[in-house]
Amino acid sequence: MSVVAATGIGVLRSVWHLPLSHIDGTYFLELGTGSVRFWLTHLLLVLLGILLVWLANGSGGSILLAVLAHTGINTTIGVVAGSTVRDAVAFVGLAAAVVAVIVLTHGRLGRPATDPQHRAGAALAAVEVPR
Repeated sequence: MSVVAATGIGVLRSVWHLPLSHIDGTYFLELGTGSVRFWLTHLLLVLLGILLVWLANGSGGSILLAVLAHTGINTTIGVVAGSTVRDAVAFVGLAAAVVAVIVLTHGRLGRPATDPQHRAGAALAAVEVPR
């Protein structure tokens, strides 16, 4: 899955969480719709979407690591008191992690290269030439 597709999934995750901004007792309601923390949190959701896609791709398509990471993130949010500074630090750290993953995976996010030349080259290398 490409970085663009993973970003699209991150945007969908952000939209999915929007209704929580209007439900009493949720973390999202406490952010205040339209506040700096609200927007930082939704940007974090997009970035997390990219990382969760990478975890799923890197584990051969299994979603177990992505589910465990999501659970760990939710647990941390529930334990650590929120603030704009904490959200900003989390955003910067997560943005750095996403950039590192994109650079280190050459934008493939854990999926094998699908370049036709790469596949053709691998197929040709496997063919024995009679002498």
